[in-house]
Amino acid sequence: AYHRPSGLAFEVDYRGLPGEGTGALMRTLRVKNRSGRALRLRLADGMARVIPGGIRNSEFREMANLTKSYFDARLSGRGFALFTARSTTENSARVGVSKRSHFYFAAREGAPLPICLDAREIFGEDSSLTYPGRFYSKAPVSVPESVSDLIPCAFSLSEFALGPGEETAIRSFAGFLDGEGGEERYAPRFLDEAWCE
Repeated sequence: AYHRPSGLAFEVDYRGLPGEGTGALMRTLRVKNRSGRALRLRLADGMARVIPGGIRNSEFREMANLTKSYFDARLSGRGFALFTARSTTENSARVGVSKRSHFYFAAREGAPLPICLDAREIFGEDSSLTYPGRFYSKAPVSVPESVSDLIPCAFSLSEFALGPGEETAIRSFAGFLDGEGGEERYAPRFLDEAWCE
């Protein structure tokens, strides 16, 4: 897509990760400056809502307010945003532990990007999540290490300059991990531009 007023061209490509030990989607956003001048960009790219691992869609649809009390989202030391349920939602005398987590990871030029987990930092009080008014107001976006008891988001944040004719790519990955060790296995791959191609 080409945005004529700014002179920016955007291209988005989606791919699965075949042959890997996890289900995930890789999304590549390419931004090219087709204007005749240097441009400075402030970009938030991602998903407005993420349902944590361990929560079934039917539970979320039928009891959204209750299931939010099970939601945990946190940033890991490797740059991953991890979305989990604090416990299982089964109606039983035993408290179960959910081992599945959904994840989001984003990188630009081989470096992980910070990820915002709280949609209010992007959309303000717009609960429809259709207009990122707070982000457009140029208010600083805080990146807390964790959020609980709300429906999290996953927006990678970046600021960069593009000269005339220059382009950049932001790669994001969304999927699920079962158990421990997935971050150590996938972070080096997700940061490797050759592997992503």
